Amino acid sequence: MFMNKIPNLSRIRNWFNKSLFVLFLAFLICSFFASGFCLGRGPADKTSALKNALTEVIKGGIGDNSWWYAKSLSEVKTILSRYYTGPLLDQLSHDCWVFIQQPTDWYCQDSLTGIKIIHQDKSRAEVVALLKDYDLLTGESRAGEAKYIFIKTKQGWRICSAQYIWSQDSEGELSR
Repeated sequence: MFMNKIPNLSRIRNWFNKSLFVLFLAFLICSFFASGFCLGRGPADKTSALKNALTEVIKGGIGDNSWWYAKSLSEVKTILSRYYTGPLLDQLSHDCWVFIQQPTDWYCQDSLTGIKIIHQDKSRAEVVALLKDYDLLTGESRAGEAKYIFIKTKQGWRICSAQYIWSQDSEGELSR
């Protein structure tokens, strides 16, 4: 008789276990999303994103040789505008167009080996880039350094000023 007066604990236990499981699952899901929102918002991630963006522009600026096949000055300028802007873009476009029109024995390729951001704000960045110039015929290479100034345009970051210093360059410093 006493057993009939004890409430059925299995129903309460099942309800409690289900509720606890649902709360635990909700907590895990919220923690996952909250940590995802917090990650990627720190200054290190913003600097890393900027460094990646600037690296891509530099790599394109020194490695994209598609302008060699341009049929007009405006086509050269369109290609180079992916990487450069302002008076530097105008000067490089002109120089490249003159270069295209003449026979050449230029068999070198430059590559980026590292960058360091010297200064940055929302619309401007200064970078020192380490470069390697490879002679494709002899296999020789030389190290160099470039100081780039970037500005933020509607299309993204673009190089507006460049200074190059090559270790074996008889002319010394080249500026644009």
